[in-house]
Amino acid sequence: GRTKPIAPPTAATPGAAGFNNNSCGGRHTLSAAGAKGTAGPDLDKLPADAAKAGQPLEAFVRQSIIDPNAYIQPGFPKNLMPQTFGQTLSTTQLNALVQFLVQSSEQAGKKG
Repeated sequence: GRTKPIAPPTAATPGAAGFNNNSCGGRHTLSAAGAKGTAGPDLDKLPADAAKAGQPLEAFVRQSIIDPNAYIQPGFPKNLMPQTFGQTLSTTQLNALVQFLVQSSEQAGKKG
């Protein structure tokens, strides 16, 4: 049978709620979420940022959420992002958020 194409992530995608409920969009740009924040790094560029950090994309995204000072994007200060998401997000919420960010940033890269 034919496989259904994977739909691009949207605000209804699991993980989007974690993004929206934690005010991520107020600080970051992410096209899939309609977010245009500029205080923190542009999340549409996560694949390039992960490459600069020398890490696989998914591992980079996960570490950036649970230990945001492990890699500081040039041009941004330390301690900009809360250090508590590793404790406040459940494993399920964290996994969904990581997948949402990975898929969203990969989609954004295909557009730009």
